[in-house]
Amino acid sequence: MDPAMPIGPGSQGECPVGHPGPTGPTGDPGPEQTEQEKAAYIMGAVDSILAMARGEIQKFKNDAINWGDLRCVSVLFGREYDGPKAKHVDQVIKVHIEECSPYANQLQEYVREKMKSLHNIEVEVNMEW
Repeated sequence: MDPAMPIGPGSQGECPVGHPGPTGPTGDPGPEQTEQEKAAYIMGAVDSILAMARGEIQKFKNDAINWGDLRCVSVLFGREYDGPKAKHVDQVIKVHIEECSPYANQLQEYVREKMKSLHNIEVEVNMEW
């Protein structure tokens, strides 16, 4: 994995908020950050979104969630190829959340949408107990 992989969707090395340094004024990841720093930022962002979700608990009444221990436990950076002679490669970021049902669809979509709207980062969300 290329440690300089940009984290924003469709990025060409620019920071999601467009500043040139390693982090922005709010600590968002820039292109010069290590993969570990990017992962730490993303995990923190997901945990913040999970805390926001707890304040809107009625939205998730059909999802089985252990709110006391709900957290992001890992981030995976990867590349997705569209076949053996791939001409198109997508950069993929997967976040892994523990302490909820893998079928907690409302929470899964909430995290995905908030990461996109608040951080301009597209993620795939995997969940498990």
